[in-house]
Amino acid sequence: MELSFNEYLSKTLIWPVIYSIFAVFLLVLLYLSITKRITIFNVKYKIFIYVLLLLVSFGLFYDSIPTIKHGMFLFVENESNAVYTSGVITYIEEAFNSPRYYYEGNNGIEAKIITINDEQFYIFYLSNFEIGDMVTIEYLPKSTFVLSINLT
Repeated sequence: MELSFNEYLSKTLIWPVIYSIFAVFLLVLLYLSITKRITIFNVKYKIFIYVLLLLVSFGLFYDSIPTIKHGMFLFVENESNAVYTSGVITYIEEAFNSPRYYYEGNNGIEAKIITINDEQFYIFYLSNFEIGDMVTIEYLPKSTFVLSINLT
């Protein structure tokens, strides 16, 4: 099964960075509004708008930071850096705070962290692979993103 490098790039680097920039913008807007350097909100209940901006900002950071942790290596990696390894899948777990992905018509798939030969790899879609399967994977060494996985 092949997984696209561009999907990893988009979902783990580009979109999370955009969300983080927007969250920073909201925090700056909140700061400037509170310190009265700009007047944006002339409403009776400003405190609710301030709390809403704060919650949205932190929500965006909460969604973005764990994903960027894996995706930041894509600045220096590309498909030509991929290496192969074979082994038995010994552990499968949900990736922390993984956004939902859509792959081959499957809705709402969360990324997984799989362990092969005592190394952990990040994969968008695991399909029907299970613990104990002997597999060969093509992956990016720094980010540990799996580009392809096949039974051996």
